[in-house]
Amino acid sequence: MSINENFISTEEFLELLENIAVQPSISEVGWWFMKKNWSKVFQRVSGSQKLLQTCFGALSSTFTSKSLHDELKSFLNEHMFGNPQWRSELLRDVTKRIKWRDEFEDEMVQ
Repeated sequence: MSINENFISTEEFLELLENIAVQPSISEVGWWFMKKNWSKVFQRVSGSQKLLQTCFGALSSTFTSKSLHDELKSFLNEHMFGNPQWRSELLRDVTKRIKWRDEFEDEMVQ
């Protein structure tokens, strides 16, 4: 995935990252990319909280494990990204998915 604006516009870049994020089989690739390239991504979108919050919402939409929850929490706190209420809501949504998965995992068709 290119961060270079000569190859892909900012809007297309974020759309691509969001589309990757919501695909359960590859969503962790998007999360890995965001973590490894955070400063470049942040700079690319000029620090737009709105754009990045949308992207983080998509990236975390398939998180159903405590380890990913903890990684996300640590990342958000480390980089002081987003306001505290937004961070809390995002992490609460991940926690809800973890609880749902734990409750219904045995009933899910693999």
